[in-house]
Amino acid sequence: MKESLICNLCSAPGTFENSDDKQVVPCHLRSHREQNFQLWRCKNCLSLHSKESVDLDYFYSIYPFRKQRLDWATKAVYGNRLKLLQNHGLKKHHSILDFGSGQGLFEKFLKAKGYTNVVSFDPYLVKSEHTEPTDVQYDFVMAQDVLEHVDEPDETISLLVKCLKLDGKLVIGCPNATGIDLSKFAKYANELHQPYHRHIPSKAALEALLRRHDFSKIDCHLRYYFDTLIPGFNTLFVNEYTLACGAFAEVLVEPPNFQVFLSNPLLFYHALTGYFSPGQANMILFCTK
Repeated sequence: MKESLICNLCSAPGTFENSDDKQVVPCHLRSHREQNFQLWRCKNCLSLHSKESVDLDYFYSIYPFRKQRLDWATKAVYGNRLKLLQNHGLKKHHSILDFGSGQGLFEKFLKAKGYTNVVSFDPYLVKSEHTEPTDVQYDFVMAQDVLEHVDEPDETISLLVKCLKLDGKLVIGCPNATGIDLSKFAKYANELHQPYHRHIPSKAALEALLRRHDFSKIDCHLRYYFDTLIPGFNTLFVNEYTLACGAFAEVLVEPPNFQVFLSNPLLFYHALTGYFSPGQANMILFCTK
């Protein structure tokens, strides 16, 4: 990934030089805790960018979420994700592309629920029979936790549009830069996720970008799909627990550290009530033309 000095998310781009909101943020990996990255905010659209050039092929080769499994916890949050999609029109007969799917766990979950026409595509983690995802067009194209990882978000949206049927629905989920306070970067370690997150759009910037691709109806859900009423399955708790464990991504795929949990009564409170304080650091946009 190349160095980022000019905002590539808005029509009047700010630059690293004229940004007045900058912060040095440590790597999200415990194994690379000494490595730092410079984040900066565009003065115009308030999106966030990671300045340094990074060898993401290397970082994805050690990606902690390769260890994620379709266990009961993953199924619980995927159930919430599916409910959101159903509320926005997803039916079992629809064709679905999960773009940037990781190792394809959501595809497996959907197929177990009777959604048989699902394809996963991820250039880093999934070997697909489709070398290019534009081979086929789909009723639903999902890009959950994808756009912030790519070098050129506009080009990725163009690719997603090519995958979408004329009357189809594009679903994009990513962090929301305007909900992130860089001065409290440790609290937002999961959203900042350095160095994997290259460009984090603001809600306004992403909506404007989608309108430039002729999406006329955009419904924004200002929550992560992880937010449920199940105790411990909410973004606030997960972020605070991650922070209490050192603010490392590995925490999210390791067995729970009950010693940390029991020694921090506030974590217990967040586990029970965090759903009602979601913040605005994440968003899911449901888009139609």
